[in-house]
Amino acid sequence: MASRAALAATRSLDVLNFLAANPSQPYSLTELARALDTNPSSMFGIVSVMTEAGYLIRLPFQKTYRLGPVAAAIGQAALHQDPLLEFASDEVLRLGRELEVEAVVVAAVGADMVTVARAGPEGSRFLSFVGQRVPHAAPVGSIFTAWADEGAVQDWLDRPSPELDEPEKEKYREVLDVVRHDQQAVVLIVDRAWRFGTSASIATSSKNDMLVPLLSNSQHRVYYIGIPVFDVQGKVSFGLFTSGTSTRLSVERINELADRLHDAATSIMNRIGAHAPTPVKPDRKATSRPVSKKASTG
Repeated sequence: MASRAALAATRSLDVLNFLAANPSQPYSLTELARALDTNPSSMFGIVSVMTEAGYLIRLPFQKTYRLGPVAAAIGQAALHQDPLLEFASDEVLRLGRELEVEAVVVAAVGADMVTVARAGPEGSRFLSFVGQRVPHAAPVGSIFTAWADEGAVQDWLDRPSPELDEPEKEKYREVLDVVRHDQQAVVLIVDRAWRFGTSASIATSSKNDMLVPLLSNSQHRVYYIGIPVFDVQGKVSFGLFTSGTSTRLSVERINELADRLHDAATSIMNRIGAHAPTPVKPDRKATSRPVSKKASTG
């Protein structure tokens, strides 16, 4: 009986997660069953209970389902119960308005990254709406992994498809060292390949072709800039991100965005008495901060 109850609870969560990640339209019973690999009769029981409880709303004419008022209330309650998240939501609203870019708050949840707040004009399709999930797998989400334990690092390296070979994993481990030192991730797309922007001294002292020097007067296609926000225990609670645009950005503009994200992260952490750990020097002769001169150290 306990296993059946657990399965029902898991499937209910699957329905909530699916509808949250696909908010643009309601879904029929058949579509939900197919998307979640569940037989229609079982799905009918699940959505019936969820509808009665207010987690879903059934649209009778279309015979489809969408998230209901109780789901919305839970989201608001979560904001009020988590000071960091509430403060971060306020910050992204300000960033989106002042910088005229897409600013998002992202949390790492198991093997996924989830958008929990956003503001500003639509940018890339990366984490562009609340509830969207993407796999937390290399190269995405390095700001969460850089301060994680070895088991979490290994999981992050093992999740990509196709699988990474050992030399690639070693390159990503070096990338994590740089992210930890820089306290940010500037993820670039160079010749259709993932790259990480950092200072010239770090990039040139390494043989890692994933590291790209951010030189004055150069321009880059930015996938995203991510900054970690730490809790009072020194763990990454979530990240502040700004996604790239269809045009290349100058290093000066990358500097500006990174600095403003760092300022926002520091403001959030100061409000609860938290601070970022002291930057850890990579295993090379580099000591300089990369793009931004405003690293969050408390």
